[in-house]
Amino acid sequence: MSLTGVPLIVVAVLVTALTVAATWWLWSRYGRWRLVSRVVGVLLAETLTVFTVGLVVNREEQFYPSWQALAGNTGTTVVAAAGHAGRIDGKVHGHGAAALPWRPASLSAWRLVATPVVVVPSGYLARRSVTFPAVLSLVDAGRDGAAAVRAAKRVATVSVVVAPSAGTTAAALATLPASLDEDVRTMTHGWAIVATARQAALAVRLIRSTPSRFGALVLVEGSATARPPHDRPGGEVAVAVVRPGPRHGIKAPGGTHGTAALTGGGSRAWTTAVEWAAGECPPPLAAPVQLPPTYVAAGKPRRP
Repeated sequence: MSLTGVPLIVVAVLVTALTVAATWWLWSRYGRWRLVSRVVGVLLAETLTVFTVGLVVNREEQFYPSWQALAGNTGTTVVAAAGHAGRIDGKVHGHGAAALPWRPASLSAWRLVATPVVVVPSGYLARRSVTFPAVLSLVDAGRDGAAAVRAAKRVATVSVVVAPSAGTTAAALATLPASLDEDVRTMTHGWAIVATARQAALAVRLIRSTPSRFGALVLVEGSATARPPHDRPGGEVAVAVVRPGPRHGIKAPGGTHGTAALTGGGSRAWTTAVEWAAGECPPPLAAPVQLPPTYVAAGKPRRP
């Protein structure tokens, strides 16, 4: 007999009616036992009434479409939706962080000095249903590229190391996030940019051209007396500046004009910058859970 079928509801109504009638008939009978029969009859009648009403509501709303569902056995397996596999996924080997040259279709339009490098984090290949935030590093030509790649291997984000030329524009580079989304499993928001002082203006313009994509900007200064740029990205973008110093870390969180002051000497400057940028990114995002096809197609199972 189906849990949501009419026959079960009819039986429940009849049994409830018989229980009420029996309680009324026994109300003044059997002497000293009548108190017990009254209590048992009233409780049983109330329970059956609630059960009958519950059957009617369950038939309408389909909370439990079957006896198996009522017992918690739906016969379906909850799985995560498969994430899209990028072109670079097939080139990643092993489970450690990996740095790979990246040649998307729009590469020529960016007018870079060298081929950009994509760094995927440790465990990227094993987490096939997870998308990752990204850190974009804008380095000077012939400098800092290797340090930026080494720093990128230390964090749990996807990283792209780019060396812009004098002809690289923010408008052209604005296509980079969408191109990376196609080739690597990246999130569409919460990215961060790490840039040298020479690339600061380009970084700010890039953030402004794609305001929903980036949430943090870190500038790696070459002088301990350098000042944060007056041209800020605006919005809710967190800004930090890394200056040379004997120690590695945050010197004055939330420093001047809302800019975090960081310290790091030599190649450690990039480690400081990339780690801070990655900390401002959201955590990797697992794919949503798939619903059974019956619920997806019809909203809820059809009543018998």
